[in-house]
Amino acid sequence: MAGLPRPPRRVANRRAPGVVLLEVVLAMTLFFLAAGVIVGGLNSALRAVQQVRLESQGADLAVTLLSEIQMGLMPIASDGPNAYQDEELAGWTWQTVASPADSGAGDGGELTRVEVVVANSSANFAYRLAELLPGSSSSQQGASTTTRPSGAP
Repeated sequence: MAGLPRPPRRVANRRAPGVVLLEVVLAMTLFFLAAGVIVGGLNSALRAVQQVRLESQGADLAVTLLSEIQMGLMPIASDGPNAYQDEELAGWTWQTVASPADSGAGDGGELTRVEVVVANSSANFAYRLAELLPGSSSSQQGASTTTRPSGAP
């Protein structure tokens, strides 16, 4: 076996002192940066979920209140702000604002603009819903307008 070439000799891989520590610090830095991005994304998602929950609950409460006015269960009048009595709705208040509106039709029919404001002061949130209702009969439905949620009044 004298004619076979010898494989090259392996030289021991020696690193300079501190290189391993530098690699560990770099890996930890990348890990913490990635964790920070993930935590920031989760925090943003949780805030968005809370905002959607407030908007949907505010819209439900406003539509319910306006429906009660349309059905004649509540008078067409300005009232409030009033707190909800239900324990699940602690922190929520409602208010109605009624004002005469010009029908523009010229037929002598009087319309009343009814605005319902549902607010949650602890979350600094308010939802406003307005509708034109006939002044004499609240059982008929008029033209409706919805405004975007805004900060608490």
